[in-house]
Amino acid sequence: MSDWLAADRTDLAADRILDAAAALFSEKGVATVGMADVAKAAGCSRATLYRYFENRRALQYAVVNRESRRIGAAVVADVKDVHESGGADRRDCRVGARAGARGSHVDGVVSHRQCGYRQ
Repeated sequence: MSDWLAADRTDLAADRILDAAAALFSEKGVATVGMADVAKAAGCSRATLYRYFENRRALQYAVVNRESRRIGAAVVADVKDVHESGGADRRDCRVGARAGARGSHVDGVVSHRQCGYRQ
């Protein structure tokens, strides 16, 4: 466990914790998973877990934030691909508009004007 504290491994450690937490939340439900469960699944101590995440709520937010960014990036990539191929239609633009309207902080969401959709 000593490699967890190495400077070049901090991002890897946080990702490993988030991966474990996401899997447990999906499998058992967010309300039933404790910090000890996450630490055990991530292969670290509870002290290490608390070094990265102040409490359970902070860990939950971090998992949701990371997954939201992944989904947002996938939506942006899909909409961009459609736009660049010249195949943008109403449905494609709605996907991008919906992602932006929900308050996600995804850069590059294509608006109706950008994709060339006209009603």
